[in-house]
Amino acid sequence: MNMNKPQERIVLLDYVRILACISVFYCHLWGALLSYLALFWQELKSISISSPACFGIHGDGLYKCGIDTLFLLPNDSIEKVIFNLCNIFFGLGYQGVHLFFFLSGFGLALSALIKTKKNRNNSIKWIDFFKKRLIRLYPAYWIVLTIYFLLTFKVYHSFLGGMKYYAQGLIFLNVIPATWFVPIIIQIYILFPILFHFLQKNTIYSFLTKTIIIKVISSFIIIIYSVLIYGKLIGFGSGALAPGGVALTRLFEFSFGMALAKIFFKNNFKISIFEKFKNWNIVTIGLIFELIGLFLSSKYASLTIGNYSYPIGLIFSDIFIGIGAVCLVFKSIFLLQPLFKHFNIDKISLISNGTYQAYLLHAVFIDYFANLFYFLFLALKTVPKIEKFPLILFVFIFVLLLFSGFNLFLGSYLEKWQFSSFQKNR
Repeated sequence: MNMNKPQERIVLLDYVRILACISVFYCHLWGALLSYLALFWQELKSISISSPACFGIHGDGLYKCGIDTLFLLPNDSIEKVIFNLCNIFFGLGYQGVHLFFFLSGFGLALSALIKTKKNRNNSIKWIDFFKKRLIRLYPAYWIVLTIYFLLTFKVYHSFLGGMKYYAQGLIFLNVIPATWFVPIIIQIYILFPILFHFLQKNTIYSFLTKTIIIKVISSFIIIIYSVLIYGKLIGFGSGALAPGGVALTRLFEFSFGMALAKIFFKNNFKISIFEKFKNWNIVTIGLIFELIGLFLSSKYASLTIGNYSYPIGLIFSDIFIGIGAVCLVFKSIFLLQPLFKHFNIDKISLISNGTYQAYLLHAVFIDYFANLFYFLFLALKTVPKIEKFPLILFVFIFVLLLFSGFNLFLGSYLEKWQFSSFQKNR
């Protein structure tokens, strides 16, 4: 992998991006299927499906329920232990979004650093920068929004009501499920010129320290304000991992990527920078940071004062989870590298470029694949001498492969179409 030329793609990051996207797929698919799984496990009947706060792993579940959302079944048999481990593994796939923020920071910072090196006055045309970013985000979003609107039109009470909802989605990006992170990315794009200035003028240590301070202060203010005024966290869903739904609370993960980009740039684009993640100590660091981050995300890291419970741990949790997720995923990619040698690099790059579109699409089609799981399971469970849990796991993995392949293929096709259209209009 020759990385001496800055214009060459870093294939390693393509794999990280694809893996991050798939992890979000299996997290959301597993969550969508848990209500079905409850029908097959008598022990789950004690969990209230109508109030799913503790049902499966997600930001609100950890913050409200702690360990109860990790271990849905009592660990009194091997089968139940394996089920709980699957619940933890698939549930923690939401951390792929942490990787998206990291990768966005790395990509934007590296591109900006290369441009400043090429320009004699070290300046960047920020208007052009914003145009390219919006073109990258919005056309695909509008297409997917239209697909989602057509598929769900029957749920609206009237045509005008549906059109109003659609028009609102065009602007506020709050219609398609799981797209909460897009407004945060747009906010970060707006902040990026300032962040890039700080990156250039400060050492790596100073830059990361300042962004951590900004992240901590903004998260603290939002959490205190939310609890005192609204009695709950404000953000996506009913709160947790992105307090307030603002970029400042997710600043560190993005800045962490920017910092690594600066190191990569200063070392003449040497791939050896990433090979530091090959060290097995990285696994230890990753696991420790993950455990700390999960603890801080849970109810056990809350502080009760008077009649209010303040989830103080959420102020710091993303910092630890962001570092832990990056360490573990990079190490996993290096372990799988012998397998990746057989893949076509151009196709991998195309799939990687289409992960944003695939992410948007997966939220549109997830219910259809959840129903497919249900029908397949009903068909297969009539086969005699098949154990219940292995069958559940087999059907889930099969549907997951279909789900991932379907969305990645459509995402790649949409990316290819969007790129071709943009090139023709230039």
